[in-house]
Amino acid sequence: MRTTLKAMAFAAGLLWGTTASAQQPAAYEVYPDEAYQSDAQPVDYYAYESYYAGTAQEPSPAAPAPAEESAPPAAAYDGGCCDFDCGDQSCCDLACCDDCGPFAIADLFPRLKCWGITVAGWTAQSFTWNTERPADRFNGPMTFNDRSNEYQLNQQYLYVERLANNDGEGLALGFRVDGLYGTDHRFTTATGLETFGDGRPDWNRGHRFYGLALPQFYGEVAYNDLKLKIGHWYTPVGYEGVMAAYVFFASHPYTHQYGEPFTHTGLMGTYQWTDNVALVSGLTRGWDNFDNRGNPHLGYLGGWTYTGENGGSIAYVHHYSRELNQVGRFTGRYVQSLVLSKQFNDRLSMVLQSDLGTQSSALARGGPAWWYGINKYVFYKINEYWTWGIRSEWFRDDGGFRVGGFLATLPDGRLRGLPVARSGFDGSFYEITIGPNYHWNKNLVIRPSWRLDWYDGPLNAAGLRPYDDGTKRHQFTWVTEVLFTY
Repeated sequence: MRTTLKAMAFAAGLLWGTTASAQQPAAYEVYPDEAYQSDAQPVDYYAYESYYAGTAQEPSPAAPAPAEESAPPAAAYDGGCCDFDCGDQSCCDLACCDDCGPFAIADLFPRLKCWGITVAGWTAQSFTWNTERPADRFNGPMTFNDRSNEYQLNQQYLYVERLANNDGEGLALGFRVDGLYGTDHRFTTATGLETFGDGRPDWNRGHRFYGLALPQFYGEVAYNDLKLKIGHWYTPVGYEGVMAAYVFFASHPYTHQYGEPFTHTGLMGTYQWTDNVALVSGLTRGWDNFDNRGNPHLGYLGGWTYTGENGGSIAYVHHYSRELNQVGRFTGRYVQSLVLSKQFNDRLSMVLQSDLGTQSSALARGGPAWWYGINKYVFYKINEYWTWGIRSEWFRDDGGFRVGGFLATLPDGRLRGLPVARSGFDGSFYEITIGPNYHWNKNLVIRPSWRLDWYDGPLNAAGLRPYDDGTKRHQFTWVTEVLFTY
């Protein structure tokens, strides 16, 4: 019966998605006037390409530049110049001397800009109010904004990047290094890098919530329509990403938190097959793993992206690797995601995502684990200052293998995350999140949102429910996040 339900659910997701196969990326402009954007400013907050087609070779005119993968190029300004000489290009050609744009760190390093190197980042901080006021101060299985009624410096983020941009011809070299400090670092660590094999922190020993992670550092080589990336990088699986400047809501869906990896280490190639189709293929060290100390097995990543001339976009990505099961053995794990998006007009856009994951012999009692779900996003832009969004989600953890019990406890007994006893929920999780993004100015965004979570399923083996210290099947949270980009 469960197998039939899984098949029906996944088929429904595909059929629902197929009806929107001509969808356009949900373009969410940070500023109405592109001439005011600097290197540090994301163009599309919630463009579908920002996380999927970002793995592709430099997109054709039909496919906007990926925002997750890199910041947009500097805009050219007509007026204002400085004494700094960039050689063949003047400083004002690179927009580093214009005082009309938002503040950007890159403007402080004009020589780097002349070499095509971007320095940028953001600060994201939040406060989440939980009406249940749990005693352990954890918002149940919610990650990232996981602490209730408590201030969190989620991300102090900085990256240095040079794009391997050859415009589809010739040879180009690039690189990127990202550093993340804050409470979100706990969810972006890799085994063998920031943590030991059992999940205990290596770099941030003794620190309960705050610490440093290096979620990305890689080199790139582009030759004609082929691009190769080698190193440590964000996964192309899934719609939402880790970086706070490129998501709409402060909270994340269950699919992103539990159904997908965050980072990979390895080699990934992308080939721009046609103006509309990009192919992705690569080898990894598995889920959130840096070297063979945490996982000695290789994984495979593959997929494709399609952007139609009418603005529709669709992407399919899958990953297979051998990962630890509940008894400490490595068994096969497969996950795939399908994302479709549609820009109806200048104001209204929509995104639909379907995920399916499974792992053989995953459960301690024997048998495989399955997880799958559907997310839907709708965004409505009122004006250049206000945009509203709503996200609805159904996520099924069939076998209770994925949701809850995150992060290891410190040697002194202090909890860094939800205890293992708060996991094993063999049921369905639902959430609805709604809220606006308000652009105070060209650098500052304030984004409050209201979220309702509920669980439909039996108690876990410890007789607990997911929320409010294990006593409730539902919770209501209100988070306000302040994001400053530079």
